Amino acid sequence: MALASGAGPLDEQMDGLLVHGENFQALNLLQARYQGQVNCIYIDPPYNTDASEILYKNGYKSSSWLSFLENRLAASKKFLVNNGIMCITIDDFEFHRCKSLLEGVFSRETLLGVVAIKNNPSGRSTGKGFSSAHEYALFIGNNEDVTIGRLAHSDQQLSRYKFDDEQGAYEWVNFRKHGGANANRQARPKLFYPIFVSEKDGVRFPQATWNNETNQWDLDEAPRSHETILYPLSPDGSEKTWKWGLETARAMPEEFCVKPDQTKQLGVYRKSRLNEQGTLPLTVWDKSEYSSTEHGTNLLCRLFGESEKFSFPKSVHATVDSLRVSKASENAHVMDFFGGSGTTAHAVIELNRADDGDRRFILAEMGDYFDDVTVHRVLKAAYSKAWKAGKPIDREGVSLLTKIIRLESYEDTLDSLEVTPPDSAQQDLLKGNPALAEDYRLRYALGVETSASTCLLGKNFADPFAYTLSVVRDGTRREVPVDLPETFNYLLGLRLESRRLMDGVLAVTGTDAEGKHCLILWRNLNETDNAAMETWFTHHRTKFTESLDIIYANGDHTLNSLKQSTETWTAQTIEPVFRELMFEETE
Repeated sequence: MALASGAGPLDEQMDGLLVHGENFQALNLLQARYQGQVNCIYIDPPYNTDASEILYKNGYKSSSWLSFLENRLAASKKFLVNNGIMCITIDDFEFHRCKSLLEGVFSRETLLGVVAIKNNPSGRSTGKGFSSAHEYALFIGNNEDVTIGRLAHSDQQLSRYKFDDEQGAYEWVNFRKHGGANANRQARPKLFYPIFVSEKDGVRFPQATWNNETNQWDLDEAPRSHETILYPLSPDGSEKTWKWGLETARAMPEEFCVKPDQTKQLGVYRKSRLNEQGTLPLTVWDKSEYSSTEHGTNLLCRLFGESEKFSFPKSVHATVDSLRVSKASENAHVMDFFGGSGTTAHAVIELNRADDGDRRFILAEMGDYFDDVTVHRVLKAAYSKAWKAGKPIDREGVSLLTKIIRLESYEDTLDSLEVTPPDSAQQDLLKGNPALAEDYRLRYALGVETSASTCLLGKNFADPFAYTLSVVRDGTRREVPVDLPETFNYLLGLRLESRRLMDGVLAVTGTDAEGKHCLILWRNLNETDNAAMETWFTHHRTKFTESLDIIYANGDHTLNSLKQSTETWTAQTIEPVFRELMFEETE
Protein backbone atom coordinates (compact mmCIF):
# COMPACT_ATOMS: atom_id res chain seq x y z
CA MET A 1 0.00 0.00 0.00
CA ALA A 2 1.56 3.33 -1.00
CA LEU A 3 0.77 6.82 0.15
CA ALA A 4 -0.66 8.91 -2.64
CA SER A 5 1.08 12.23 -3.13
CA GLY A 6 -0.72 15.01 -1.26
CA ALA A 7 -3.30 12.65 0.22
CA GLY A 8 -2.05 13.03 3.80
CA PRO A 9 -1.22 10.37 6.40
CA LEU A 10 -2.80 6.98 5.79
CA ASP A 11 -4.42 6.84 9.23
CA GLU A 12 -6.11 10.18 8.60
CA GLN A 13 -7.74 8.72 5.48
CA MET A 14 -9.24 5.73 7.30
CA ASP A 15 -12.99 5.78 7.92
CA GLY A 16 -13.17 2.61 9.97
CA LEU A 17 -11.36 -0.31 11.54
CA LEU A 18 -12.92 -3.79 11.74
CA VAL A 19 -11.19 -6.29 14.02
CA HIS A 20 -11.97 -9.98 13.81
CA GLY A 21 -10.96 -11.37 17.15
CA GLU A 22 -11.77 -11.76 20.83
CA ASN A 23 -12.64 -8.31 22.15
CA PHE A 24 -10.44 -8.27 25.27
CA GLN A 25 -7.47 -9.19 23.10
CA ALA A 26 -8.48 -6.51 20.61
CA LEU A 27 -8.69 -3.86 23.34
CA ASN A 28 -5.20 -4.74 24.53
CA LEU A 29 -3.74 -4.59 21.01
CA LEU A 30 -5.40 -1.27 20.12
CA GLN A 31 -4.68 0.49 23.41
CA ALA A 32 -1.30 1.96 22.48
CA ARG A 33 -2.72 3.35 19.24
CA TYR A 34 -6.09 4.70 20.37
CA GLN A 35 -5.75 5.39 24.10
CA GLY A 36 -7.45 8.69 25.00
CA GLN A 37 -8.76 9.24 21.46
CA VAL A 38 -12.27 7.71 21.41
CA ASN A 39 -15.19 10.10 21.91
CA CYS A 40 -17.95 7.56 22.32
CA ILE A 41 -18.11 3.87 23.22
CA TYR A 42 -21.39 2.13 22.43
CA ILE A 43 -21.76 -1.54 23.33
CA ASP A 44 -24.57 -4.06 23.33
CA PRO A 45 -23.11 -6.93 25.41
CA PRO A 46 -24.82 -10.33 25.85
CA TYR A 47 -27.89 -9.81 28.01
CA ASN A 48 -27.24 -13.06 29.92
CA THR A 49 -30.73 -14.39 29.20
CA ASP A 50 -31.92 -17.53 27.47
CA ALA A 51 -32.07 -15.60 24.22
CA SER A 52 -28.42 -14.50 24.39
CA GLU A 53 -26.71 -17.14 26.51
CA ILE A 54 -22.92 -17.25 26.75
CA LEU A 55 -20.68 -19.91 28.28
CA TYR A 56 -20.00 -20.00 32.03
CA LYS A 57 -18.23 -22.11 34.60
CA ASN A 58 -19.54 -23.48 37.90
CA GLY A 59 -23.05 -22.15 37.30
CA TYR A 60 -22.34 -18.73 38.82
CA LYS A 61 -23.95 -17.00 35.91
CA SER A 62 -24.27 -13.42 37.12
CA SER A 63 -20.86 -13.32 38.78
CA SER A 64 -19.17 -14.81 35.71
CA TRP A 65 -21.00 -12.39 33.45
CA LEU A 66 -19.93 -9.46 35.62
CA SER A 67 -16.31 -10.59 35.65
CA PHE A 68 -16.44 -11.03 31.89
CA LEU A 69 -17.81 -7.50 31.44
CA GLU A 70 -15.69 -5.77 34.09
CA ASN A 71 -12.39 -6.67 32.42
CA ARG A 72 -13.56 -5.18 29.16
CA LEU A 73 -15.08 -2.04 30.68
CA ALA A 74 -11.90 -1.30 32.62
CA ALA A 75 -9.76 -1.80 29.51
CA SER A 76 -12.03 0.27 27.26
CA LYS A 77 -12.27 3.21 29.68
CA LYS A 78 -8.66 4.06 28.81
CA PHE A 79 -9.70 4.73 25.21
CA LEU A 80 -12.09 7.57 26.05
CA VAL A 81 -11.17 11.22 25.69
CA ASN A 82 -11.55 13.28 28.84
CA ASN A 83 -15.14 14.29 28.01
CA GLY A 84 -16.05 10.96 26.39
CA ILE A 85 -19.25 9.01 26.99
CA MET A 86 -19.96 5.29 27.21
CA CYS A 87 -23.40 3.87 26.41
CA ILE A 88 -24.38 0.30 27.34
CA THR A 89 -27.68 -1.33 26.42
CA ILE A 90 -29.05 -4.06 28.68
CA ASP A 91 -32.38 -5.58 29.75
CA ASP A 92 -33.96 -6.16 33.17
CA PHE A 93 -32.15 -9.43 33.93
CA GLU A 94 -28.73 -7.84 34.52
CA PHE A 95 -29.68 -4.14 34.59
CA HIS A 96 -29.04 -3.42 38.28
CA ARG A 97 -25.79 -5.39 38.37
CA CYS A 98 -24.64 -3.75 35.15
CA LYS A 99 -25.44 -0.29 36.53
CA SER A 100 -23.50 -0.98 39.74
CA LEU A 101 -20.56 -2.34 37.75
CA LEU A 102 -20.55 0.69 35.45
CA GLU A 103 -20.59 3.06 38.43
CA GLY A 104 -17.71 1.09 39.94
CA VAL A 105 -15.52 1.28 36.84
CA PHE A 106 -16.32 4.98 36.36
CA SER A 107 -18.12 6.60 39.34
CA ARG A 108 -21.68 7.09 40.53
CA GLU A 109 -21.31 10.85 40.08
CA THR A 110 -20.58 10.49 36.35
CA LEU A 111 -23.73 8.51 35.52
CA LEU A 112 -25.57 10.75 33.06
CA GLY A 113 -28.87 8.90 32.94
CA VAL A 114 -30.82 5.78 32.07
CA VAL A 115 -33.19 5.58 29.09
CA ALA A 116 -35.93 3.00 28.58
CA ILE A 117 -36.12 2.17 24.87
CA LYS A 118 -39.25 0.55 23.43
CA ASN A 119 -37.36 -1.85 21.18
CA ASN A 120 -39.98 -4.59 20.94
CA PRO A 121 -43.45 -3.03 20.44
CA SER A 122 -45.19 -6.40 20.17
CA GLY A 123 -43.64 -7.57 23.45
CA ARG A 124 -41.83 -10.71 24.54
CA SER A 125 -43.31 -13.09 27.12
CA THR A 126 -41.47 -13.43 30.43
CA GLY A 127 -41.59 -15.88 33.30
CA LYS A 128 -43.44 -13.33 35.43
CA GLY A 129 -46.31 -13.04 32.99
CA PHE A 130 -45.50 -9.58 31.68
CA SER A 131 -44.76 -8.94 28.03
CA SER A 132 -41.38 -7.21 27.88
CA ALA A 133 -41.25 -4.42 25.31
CA HIS A 134 -38.19 -2.46 26.34
CA GLU A 135 -34.49 -2.42 27.10
CA TYR A 136 -32.29 0.12 28.84
CA ALA A 137 -29.47 2.37 27.69
CA LEU A 138 -27.10 3.56 30.40
CA PHE A 139 -25.04 6.67 29.65
CA ILE A 140 -21.98 7.50 31.74
CA GLY A 141 -19.33 10.19 31.31
CA ASN A 142 -15.60 9.99 31.76
CA ASN A 143 -15.73 12.77 34.37
CA GLU A 144 -18.29 14.76 36.35
CA ASP A 145 -18.30 17.71 33.93
CA VAL A 146 -19.49 15.70 30.91
CA THR A 147 -22.90 16.63 29.48
CA ILE A 148 -25.06 14.77 27.00
CA GLY A 149 -25.89 15.71 23.43
CA ARG A 150 -29.27 16.54 21.96
CA LEU A 151 -31.55 14.70 19.57
CA ALA A 152 -32.92 16.02 16.31
CA HIS A 153 -36.22 17.86 16.45
CA SER A 154 -39.26 15.89 15.34
CA ASP A 155 -41.39 17.16 12.47
CA GLN A 156 -44.12 17.98 14.99
CA GLN A 157 -41.71 20.09 17.03
CA LEU A 158 -40.37 21.88 13.96
CA SER A 159 -43.90 22.71 12.79
CA ARG A 160 -44.40 24.95 15.84
CA TYR A 161 -41.68 27.39 14.74
CA LYS A 162 -43.64 29.16 12.02
CA PHE A 163 -41.86 32.52 12.18
CA ASP A 164 -38.32 33.61 11.53
CA ASP A 165 -36.12 36.70 11.74
CA GLU A 166 -32.44 37.45 11.34
CA GLN A 167 -31.69 35.20 14.34
CA GLY A 168 -33.59 32.20 13.02
CA ALA A 169 -36.88 30.36 13.55
CA TYR A 170 -39.11 31.03 16.54
CA GLU A 171 -42.61 30.67 17.97
CA TRP A 172 -44.59 32.98 20.24
CA VAL A 173 -45.04 31.68 23.81
CA ASN A 174 -46.83 33.24 26.78
CA PHE A 175 -44.39 35.27 28.87
CA ARG A 176 -46.18 34.26 32.09
CA LYS A 177 -44.96 31.19 33.95
CA HIS A 178 -47.65 28.56 34.32
CA GLY A 179 -46.63 25.92 36.83
CA GLY A 180 -44.13 24.86 39.45
CA ALA A 181 -43.29 26.31 42.86
CA ASN A 182 -41.07 29.02 41.37
CA ALA A 183 -43.94 30.20 39.18
CA ASN A 184 -45.70 31.78 42.19
CA ARG A 185 -45.14 35.38 43.29
CA GLN A 186 -44.27 34.37 46.85
CA ALA A 187 -41.30 32.33 45.61
CA ARG A 188 -39.88 34.94 43.16
CA PRO A 189 -41.41 38.33 44.06
CA LYS A 190 -39.02 40.33 41.81
CA LEU A 191 -40.47 38.52 38.79
CA PHE A 192 -43.91 39.98 39.59
CA TYR A 193 -43.81 43.41 37.94
CA PRO A 194 -46.09 45.56 35.75
CA ILE A 195 -45.91 45.69 31.95
CA PHE A 196 -47.62 48.38 29.87
CA VAL A 197 -49.42 47.01 26.80
CA SER A 198 -51.60 48.37 24.01
CA GLU A 199 -52.87 47.04 20.73
CA LYS A 200 -51.37 50.14 19.06
CA ASP A 201 -47.80 50.15 20.48
CA GLY A 202 -47.46 46.60 21.75
CA VAL A 203 -45.33 45.99 24.84
CA ARG A 204 -43.48 48.59 26.97
CA PHE A 205 -41.49 47.86 30.10
CA PRO A 206 -41.81 50.83 32.46
CA GLN A 207 -39.24 52.37 34.78
CA ALA A 208 -39.72 50.98 38.29
CA THR A 209 -37.85 50.79 41.61
CA TRP A 210 -37.70 47.80 43.91
CA ASN A 211 -39.08 48.53 47.40
CA ASN A 212 -37.43 46.34 50.04
CA GLU A 213 -40.00 47.33 52.70
CA THR A 214 -43.08 46.34 50.71
CA ASN A 215 -41.23 43.64 48.71
CA GLN A 216 -42.64 44.88 45.41
CA TRP A 217 -41.91 47.18 42.45
CA ASP A 218 -42.94 50.89 42.70
CA LEU A 219 -43.75 52.47 39.33
CA ASP A 220 -41.67 55.52 38.43
CA GLU A 221 -43.95 56.45 35.56
CA ALA A 222 -47.63 56.23 34.67
CA PRO A 223 -49.06 54.38 31.70
CA ARG A 224 -50.07 56.38 28.66
CA SER A 225 -53.73 56.95 27.98
CA HIS A 226 -54.02 54.06 25.55
CA GLU A 227 -51.93 51.63 27.63
CA THR A 228 -53.08 48.96 30.06
CA ILE A 229 -51.07 47.60 32.99
CA LEU A 230 -50.63 43.84 32.96
CA TYR A 231 -49.35 41.65 35.78
CA PRO A 232 -48.63 37.91 35.51
CA LEU A 233 -52.05 36.78 36.70
CA SER A 234 -53.44 33.38 35.76
CA PRO A 235 -57.05 33.13 34.47
CA ASP A 236 -58.24 32.27 38.01
CA GLY A 237 -56.53 35.37 39.42
CA SER A 238 -53.51 33.62 40.99
CA GLU A 239 -50.39 35.76 41.20
CA LYS A 240 -47.68 34.12 39.08
CA THR A 241 -44.38 35.46 37.70
CA TRP A 242 -42.87 36.51 34.40
CA LYS A 243 -40.17 34.31 32.90
CA TRP A 244 -37.47 37.00 32.80
CA GLY A 245 -36.40 39.76 35.17
CA LEU A 246 -37.46 43.35 34.46
CA GLU A 247 -34.02 44.61 33.41
CA THR A 248 -33.44 41.66 31.10
CA ALA A 249 -36.83 42.07 29.42
CA ARG A 250 -36.43 45.88 29.07
CA ALA A 251 -33.14 45.34 27.20
CA MET A 252 -34.80 43.22 24.46
CA PRO A 253 -38.15 44.83 23.51
CA GLU A 254 -37.95 43.30 20.00
CA GLU A 255 -38.46 39.86 21.54
CA PHE A 256 -42.03 40.67 22.72
CA CYS A 257 -45.50 41.27 21.37
CA VAL A 258 -49.01 41.63 22.75
CA LYS A 259 -51.91 39.54 21.47
CA PRO A 260 -55.04 37.82 22.79
CA ASP A 261 -54.43 34.76 24.91
CA GLN A 262 -56.63 31.66 25.20
CA THR A 263 -59.18 33.62 27.27
CA LYS A 264 -59.38 36.33 24.56
CA GLN A 265 -57.69 38.83 26.90
CA LEU A 266 -54.51 40.70 25.94
CA GLY A 267 -51.40 38.81 26.95
CA VAL A 268 -47.63 39.29 26.72
CA TYR A 269 -45.80 36.87 24.43
CA ARG A 270 -42.09 36.42 23.75
CA LYS A 271 -40.12 34.72 20.99
CA SER A 272 -39.04 31.17 21.82
CA ARG A 273 -36.10 30.24 19.62
CA LEU A 274 -35.55 26.90 17.96
CA ASN A 275 -32.45 25.32 19.50
CA GLU A 276 -30.38 24.50 16.44
CA GLN A 277 -28.49 21.82 18.39
CA GLY A 278 -31.68 19.81 18.92
CA THR A 279 -33.86 18.84 21.83
CA LEU A 280 -32.94 17.29 25.16
CA PRO A 281 -33.67 13.54 25.13
CA LEU A 282 -36.41 12.09 27.28
CA THR A 283 -35.81 9.12 29.56
CA VAL A 284 -38.35 7.09 27.57
CA TRP A 285 -37.80 6.52 23.84
CA ASP A 286 -40.81 5.09 22.08
CA LYS A 287 -40.56 6.04 18.42
CA SER A 288 -41.56 3.31 16.00
CA GLU A 289 -38.07 3.55 14.44
CA TYR A 290 -36.61 1.96 17.58
CA SER A 291 -38.22 -1.40 16.84
CA SER A 292 -35.43 -3.98 16.62
CA THR A 293 -37.69 -6.19 14.49
CA GLU A 294 -38.47 -3.70 11.73
CA HIS A 295 -35.25 -1.68 11.82
CA GLY A 296 -32.92 -4.46 12.93
CA THR A 297 -33.97 -7.93 11.77
CA ASN A 298 -36.03 -6.81 8.78
CA LEU A 299 -33.38 -4.26 7.82
CA LEU A 300 -30.83 -7.07 7.54
CA CYS A 301 -33.29 -9.06 5.44
CA ARG A 302 -33.59 -6.13 3.05
CA LEU A 303 -29.81 -5.72 2.96
CA PHE A 304 -28.99 -9.37 2.31
CA GLY A 305 -32.13 -10.63 0.65
CA GLU A 306 -32.50 -13.45 3.16
CA SER A 307 -33.55 -13.95 6.77
CA GLU A 308 -31.73 -15.40 9.77
CA LYS A 309 -28.41 -13.77 8.94
CA PHE A 310 -28.03 -12.60 12.55
CA SER A 311 -30.07 -12.96 15.74
CA PHE A 312 -31.36 -9.92 17.62
CA PRO A 313 -29.74 -7.03 15.70
CA LYS A 314 -30.33 -3.55 17.13
CA SER A 315 -32.41 -0.88 15.46
CA VAL A 316 -29.98 1.32 13.56
CA HIS A 317 -32.13 4.34 14.50
CA ALA A 318 -31.88 3.61 18.23
CA THR A 319 -28.13 3.33 17.81
CA VAL A 320 -27.95 6.58 15.82
CA ASP A 321 -29.79 8.45 18.57
CA SER A 322 -27.64 6.83 21.27
CA LEU A 323 -24.57 8.14 19.44
CA ARG A 324 -26.12 11.60 19.17
CA VAL A 325 -26.78 11.67 22.91
CA SER A 326 -23.20 10.46 23.42
CA LYS A 327 -21.97 13.51 21.49
CA ALA A 328 -20.58 11.66 18.49
CA SER A 329 -19.92 14.94 16.66
CA GLU A 330 -18.85 15.29 13.03
CA ASN A 331 -15.26 14.13 13.61
CA ALA A 332 -15.78 11.70 16.50
CA HIS A 333 -14.15 8.30 16.97
CA VAL A 334 -16.79 5.70 17.90
CA MET A 335 -15.89 2.30 19.37
CA ASP A 336 -17.95 -0.88 19.75
CA PHE A 337 -16.17 -3.99 21.01
CA PHE A 338 -19.31 -6.13 20.83
CA GLY A 339 -19.62 -5.41 17.11
CA GLY A 340 -22.21 -8.07 16.28
CA SER A 341 -23.79 -7.51 12.89
CA GLY A 342 -22.18 -4.07 12.53
CA THR A 343 -25.10 -1.86 13.60
CA THR A 344 -22.79 0.72 15.22
CA ALA A 345 -20.71 1.08 12.05
CA HIS A 346 -23.96 1.34 10.06
CA ALA A 347 -25.15 4.10 12.41
CA VAL A 348 -21.88 6.02 12.01
CA ILE A 349 -22.22 5.79 8.23
CA GLU A 350 -25.80 7.10 8.43
CA LEU A 351 -24.74 10.02 10.63
CA ASN A 352 -21.97 10.92 8.18
CA ARG A 353 -24.39 10.61 5.28
CA ALA A 354 -26.80 13.01 7.00
CA ASP A 355 -24.38 15.82 7.85
CA ASP A 356 -21.34 15.07 5.66
CA GLY A 357 -19.40 14.29 8.84
CA ASP A 358 -16.05 12.58 9.25
CA ARG A 359 -16.85 10.18 12.09
CA ARG A 360 -14.81 7.00 12.30
CA PHE A 361 -15.68 3.64 13.79
CA ILE A 362 -13.67 0.92 15.50
CA LEU A 363 -15.46 -2.44 15.79
CA ALA A 364 -14.31 -5.73 17.29
CA GLU A 365 -16.22 -8.99 16.74
CA MET A 366 -15.13 -12.61 17.08
CA GLY A 367 -18.14 -14.38 15.57
CA ASP A 368 -17.93 -16.67 12.54
CA TYR A 369 -20.36 -14.30 10.81
CA PHE A 370 -17.74 -11.53 10.75
CA ASP A 371 -17.08 -11.79 6.99
CA ASP A 372 -20.57 -12.73 5.79
CA VAL A 373 -22.51 -10.29 7.97
CA THR A 374 -20.43 -7.63 9.75
CA VAL A 375 -18.04 -6.69 6.94
CA HIS A 376 -20.64 -7.23 4.21
CA ARG A 377 -23.15 -5.02 6.01
CA VAL A 378 -20.68 -2.16 6.44
CA LEU A 379 -19.90 -2.22 2.72
CA LYS A 380 -23.55 -2.33 1.75
CA ALA A 381 -24.49 0.48 4.15
CA ALA A 382 -21.86 2.71 2.56
CA TYR A 383 -22.87 1.81 -1.00
CA SER A 384 -26.56 2.68 -0.65
CA LYS A 385 -28.94 4.06 1.96
CA ALA A 386 -31.87 1.78 1.06
CA TRP A 387 -32.02 -1.88 0.03
CA LYS A 388 -34.69 -4.37 -0.95
CA ALA A 389 -34.20 -8.12 -1.41
CA GLY A 390 -30.44 -7.63 -1.35
CA LYS A 391 -30.50 -5.01 -4.12
CA PRO A 392 -29.80 -1.26 -3.71
CA ILE A 393 -32.74 0.99 -4.51
CA ASP A 394 -30.85 4.28 -4.42
CA ARG A 395 -27.36 5.55 -5.09
CA GLU A 396 -26.85 7.61 -1.93
CA GLY A 397 -23.40 6.15 -1.44
CA VAL A 398 -20.60 7.51 0.73
CA SER A 399 -16.87 6.97 0.38
CA LEU A 400 -15.44 4.41 2.78
CA LEU A 401 -11.86 3.37 3.44
CA THR A 402 -11.87 0.59 6.04
CA LYS A 403 -9.07 -1.52 7.42
CA ILE A 404 -9.79 -5.14 8.38
CA ILE A 405 -7.47 -7.03 10.71
CA ARG A 406 -7.68 -10.53 12.15
CA LEU A 407 -6.21 -11.47 15.49
CA GLU A 408 -4.67 -14.77 16.47
CA SER A 409 -7.06 -16.61 18.79
CA TYR A 410 -6.23 -18.62 21.88
CA GLU A 411 -7.06 -21.75 19.93
CA ASP A 412 -4.73 -20.67 17.12
CA THR A 413 -1.93 -20.30 19.62
CA LEU A 414 -2.47 -23.81 20.93
CA ASP A 415 -2.67 -25.19 17.39
CA SER A 416 0.65 -23.56 16.55
CA LEU A 417 2.59 -24.94 19.49
CA GLU A 418 5.28 -27.37 18.40
CA VAL A 419 5.74 -29.70 21.33
CA THR A 420 9.09 -31.48 21.75
CA PRO A 421 8.70 -34.00 24.60
CA PRO A 422 11.66 -35.03 26.81
CA ASP A 423 13.96 -37.69 25.41
CA SER A 424 13.79 -41.27 26.72
CA ALA A 425 16.45 -40.71 29.41
CA GLN A 426 14.64 -37.67 30.75
CA GLN A 427 11.33 -39.51 30.72
CA ASP A 428 12.83 -42.39 32.72
CA LEU A 429 14.17 -39.89 35.25
CA LEU A 430 10.80 -38.21 35.63
CA LYS A 431 8.98 -41.55 35.98
CA GLY A 432 11.26 -42.53 38.82
CA ASN A 433 10.80 -39.26 40.70
CA PRO A 434 7.12 -38.18 41.03
CA ALA A 435 8.03 -34.96 42.86
CA LEU A 436 10.47 -33.97 40.14
CA ALA A 437 7.93 -34.86 37.45
CA GLU A 438 5.31 -32.63 39.04
CA ASP A 439 7.78 -29.76 39.41
CA TYR A 440 8.79 -30.18 35.75
CA ARG A 441 5.19 -30.06 34.56
CA LEU A 442 4.36 -26.98 36.63
CA ARG A 443 7.54 -24.97 36.10
CA TYR A 444 9.27 -26.03 32.91
CA ALA A 445 7.21 -28.21 30.57
CA LEU A 446 5.35 -25.47 28.66
CA GLY A 447 8.40 -23.28 28.13
CA VAL A 448 10.91 -26.05 27.40
CA GLU A 449 8.78 -28.34 25.25
CA THR A 450 7.38 -25.50 23.10
CA SER A 451 10.54 -23.40 22.81
CA ALA A 452 10.87 -24.21 19.10
CA SER A 453 7.41 -22.83 18.27
CA THR A 454 7.49 -19.93 15.84
CA CYS A 455 4.28 -18.59 17.35
CA LEU A 456 6.31 -17.69 20.45
CA LEU A 457 8.49 -15.44 18.28
CA GLY A 458 11.58 -17.33 19.26
CA LYS A 459 13.27 -16.81 15.91
CA ASN A 460 14.62 -13.76 14.17
CA PHE A 461 12.46 -12.28 11.46
CA ALA A 462 14.70 -13.43 8.62
CA ASP A 463 11.82 -13.20 6.15
CA PRO A 464 9.08 -11.13 7.85
CA PHE A 465 6.87 -11.33 4.75
CA ALA A 466 6.61 -15.14 4.92
CA TYR A 467 5.74 -15.52 8.59
CA THR A 468 2.82 -17.91 9.20
CA LEU A 469 0.90 -19.69 11.92
CA SER A 470 0.08 -23.36 11.65
CA VAL A 471 -3.57 -23.59 12.68
CA VAL A 472 -6.49 -25.96 12.31
CA ARG A 473 -9.43 -24.75 10.22
CA ASP A 474 -12.45 -26.99 9.64
CA GLY A 475 -10.46 -30.00 10.79
CA THR A 476 -7.56 -29.32 8.43
CA ARG A 477 -4.18 -27.93 9.44
CA ARG A 478 -3.04 -25.06 7.24
CA GLU A 479 -0.52 -22.23 7.23
CA VAL A 480 -2.07 -18.80 7.82
CA PRO A 481 -0.01 -15.72 6.92
CA VAL A 482 0.83 -13.20 9.64
CA ASP A 483 1.43 -9.49 8.96
CA LEU A 484 4.38 -8.75 11.25
CA PRO A 485 4.79 -5.13 10.06
CA GLU A 486 1.15 -4.32 10.83
CA THR A 487 1.38 -6.06 14.21
CA PHE A 488 4.46 -4.02 15.11
CA ASN A 489 2.64 -0.82 14.14
CA TYR A 490 -0.08 -1.54 16.70
CA LEU A 491 2.42 -2.56 19.37
CA LEU A 492 4.10 0.83 18.94
CA GLY A 493 0.76 2.63 18.81
CA LEU A 494 1.87 4.01 15.45
CA ARG A 495 -0.15 6.68 13.69
CA LEU A 496 0.58 5.47 10.21
CA GLU A 497 1.72 8.04 7.65
CA SER A 498 2.97 5.86 4.80
CA ARG A 499 3.78 2.25 3.92
CA ARG A 500 5.90 1.86 0.78
CA LEU A 501 7.78 -1.06 -0.78
CA MET A 502 10.94 0.50 -2.20
CA ASP A 503 13.68 -1.53 -3.86
CA GLY A 504 12.94 -4.66 -1.85
CA VAL A 505 12.59 -2.88 1.52
CA LEU A 506 9.22 -2.11 3.13
CA ALA A 507 9.48 1.38 4.62
CA VAL A 508 6.83 2.41 7.15
CA THR A 509 6.64 5.91 8.61
CA GLY A 510 4.51 7.31 11.41
CA THR A 511 4.38 8.71 14.93
CA ASP A 512 4.38 6.33 17.90
CA ALA A 513 2.39 6.58 21.14
CA GLU A 514 5.08 8.78 22.69
CA GLY A 515 5.04 11.22 19.78
CA LYS A 516 8.33 10.04 18.27
CA HIS A 517 8.67 10.13 14.49
CA CYS A 518 9.55 6.61 13.35
CA LEU A 519 10.94 4.94 10.27
CA ILE A 520 10.47 1.16 10.29
CA LEU A 521 12.40 -0.91 7.75
CA TRP A 522 11.51 -4.51 6.92
CA ARG A 523 13.67 -6.69 4.65
CA ASN A 524 14.30 -10.30 3.75
CA LEU A 525 17.68 -10.86 5.39
CA ASN A 526 18.63 -13.42 2.76
CA GLU A 527 18.09 -10.89 -0.03
CA THR A 528 19.11 -7.61 1.66
CA ASP A 529 22.17 -7.96 3.86
CA ASN A 530 23.71 -5.14 5.89
CA ALA A 531 25.80 -3.84 3.00
CA ALA A 532 22.71 -3.70 0.77
CA MET A 533 20.77 -2.02 3.60
CA GLU A 534 23.44 0.65 3.93
CA THR A 535 23.30 1.29 0.20
CA TRP A 536 19.51 1.48 0.31
CA PHE A 537 19.48 3.89 3.24
CA THR A 538 22.15 6.14 1.70
CA HIS A 539 20.09 6.37 -1.48
CA HIS A 540 16.72 7.03 0.23
CA ARG A 541 17.70 8.81 3.45
CA THR A 542 16.61 12.29 2.35
CA LYS A 543 13.04 11.02 2.03
CA PHE A 544 12.89 10.14 5.73
CA THR A 545 15.50 11.74 7.97
CA GLU A 546 13.86 15.14 8.39
CA SER A 547 12.39 15.32 11.95
CA LEU A 548 13.19 11.63 12.43
CA ASP A 549 13.59 10.37 16.01
CA ILE A 550 14.04 6.62 15.71
CA ILE A 551 14.67 3.94 13.09
CA TYR A 552 13.68 0.29 13.52
CA ALA A 553 15.04 -2.46 11.27
CA ASN A 554 14.68 -6.23 11.49
CA GLY A 555 17.83 -8.27 11.99
CA ASP A 556 21.21 -7.03 13.12
CA HIS A 557 22.18 -3.88 11.23
CA THR A 558 24.77 -1.11 11.02
CA LEU A 559 22.46 1.86 10.46
CA ASN A 560 23.75 3.82 13.47
CA SER A 561 27.13 4.09 11.76
CA LEU A 562 25.49 6.10 8.99
CA LYS A 563 24.12 8.83 11.26
CA GLN A 564 25.40 12.28 10.36
CA SER A 565 26.49 14.87 12.93
CA THR A 566 23.38 16.99 12.32
CA GLU A 567 20.98 14.08 12.87
CA THR A 568 19.54 13.05 16.24
CA TRP A 569 17.88 9.73 15.41
CA THR A 570 18.93 6.35 16.77
CA ALA A 571 18.42 2.93 15.18
CA GLN A 572 17.16 -0.16 17.00
CA THR A 573 16.61 -3.81 16.08
CA ILE A 574 12.96 -4.74 15.75
CA GLU A 575 12.95 -8.25 17.25
CA PRO A 576 13.72 -7.46 20.93
CA VAL A 577 11.39 -4.46 20.92
CA PHE A 578 8.66 -6.57 19.30
CA ARG A 579 8.94 -9.29 21.97
CA GLU A 580 9.03 -6.81 24.83
CA LEU A 581 5.89 -5.04 23.65
CA MET A 582 4.11 -8.28 22.73
CA PHE A 583 4.55 -9.90 26.13
CA GLU A 584 4.70 -6.93 28.47
CA GLU A 585 2.30 -6.93 31.40
CA THR A 586 -0.68 -4.62 31.02
CA GLU A 587 -2.11 -2.74 33.98
